Amino acid sequence: MNRTQQLCFTIAIVLSSTSYGQNWPQGSGPNGDFRASETQASIGWSVSLDKNIAWRTELPETGQSSLVIWGDRLFLTTMKSVTSDSKTGKAIAGWCLSAKDGSILWQREITGSYQTKLSAPFGDASSPSAVTDGKHVWFLSPTGQLACFDMHGAAVWSKQVTSVARAQPVLHDGMLIFHRQVYLPDADGHFTHENKDAPREKWTQLHAIDAATGDVRWVSECGVNMGAVPILQQLENGTDVFVVGRGGGHGPPEKPEGVSMIRADNGKTVWTLALPGFMSTQTFPIINGHALVFRKNDHLWVTVKTGKISRQVSLLNDVPVRRWTESGYETRTESLKEKSRPITQQSNLLVGKYHYFRSYTRNYLGRDNREAIQEQPQLYIVTSQSRSELARTRSDGGCTSDGQRLGTHRVSNRNLLRKSPLRSDSLRHRVCHRCQRGHLQ
Repeated sequence: MNRTQQLCFTIAIVLSSTSYGQNWPQGSGPNGDFRASETQASIGWSVSLDKNIAWRTELPETGQSSLVIWGDRLFLTTMKSVTSDSKTGKAIAGWCLSAKDGSILWQREITGSYQTKLSAPFGDASSPSAVTDGKHVWFLSPTGQLACFDMHGAAVWSKQVTSVARAQPVLHDGMLIFHRQVYLPDADGHFTHENKDAPREKWTQLHAIDAATGDVRWVSECGVNMGAVPILQQLENGTDVFVVGRGGGHGPPEKPEGVSMIRADNGKTVWTLALPGFMSTQTFPIINGHALVFRKNDHLWVTVKTGKISRQVSLLNDVPVRRWTESGYETRTESLKEKSRPITQQSNLLVGKYHYFRSYTRNYLGRDNREAIQEQPQLYIVTSQSRSELARTRSDGGCTSDGQRLGTHRVSNRNLLRKSPLRSDSLRHRVCHRCQRGHLQ
């Protein structure tokens, strides 16, 4: 399927940070934790109304990576252009554009060895974001190649390596850190269940590649699920760490299911918390000495010093639920019914004092007060009962930054919060299908 992709609304968001002089050197931001200061986040833009859009550039194929910026240059990836109907692809294109006017400065092909589904909702070969330090730029095709170029597009080195579509490479202390994938999908890009009992040498793990040479610096002791996005974080004692997860769909072999903390300098495991039946497709932010974890229908506080659960809160029992009724939105305390899948599975984001999540099985957007360590938390769920109810909502207003009217629009939540968004101390932007405007949520 040969497509043309316009990246103008995403580029406009990222460009808002350039006026403040800060680079965005990787998909996860300057500090590797998907955060930007409040003043760097765009709060209003519209492609259809041409509001706060600096420029538009059409590219010949789709891409799912976040944009990376250094000075007057933007870096991004797309799938390699196809010339006939295609469902899968393995090669990507790395692009360098002018941040001033969107003109294409150079483009390079990065090859691959296995197929991924084109524009798949959980990511394709173009999903990992580029990384730059202002002197070099690295592009990862998870299907088989990591390539380093200078800022003018001259090749420096390349390395054969396989990773996963959801990988987000992080540059830390001269190392590029991302998922290492050993077992591969089938010819149609599907990961099957046949590897669920694979030995340790076939586990997915984090590994660190020397950014200057391409040599392997370390491989994590513990396994890491391909759907868990590790965030680079720093403990109170100054130690840089990742909290990683194991467990999920498609029979991943890594054991035990649960979470682990590993050191960012050598990949050594600090502690492991076993959580049988755990769905690890989330991030694990650290705040106030605790790693925040969603497990099934509960929110967990895990002490970072010991890896033990210090607090556990139900997301279903006696929670404030904000629903749309014939008379407007109403908030009432309810106990929600359990379903075959838990209320949470993916798409979480720490914003200010709240830890937000999107329900996997229901039209729920929820939040828990991460500061409420010694008091009853205030879980907040915005929900719409069905699409028919959405059609009956008022049409005389827009979404608001506090999420009070999220249910009034059908908004795109593809890969929401989990994959590689521009995240900030304000919630990310999304495009509303009814009014075609970007809203801060």
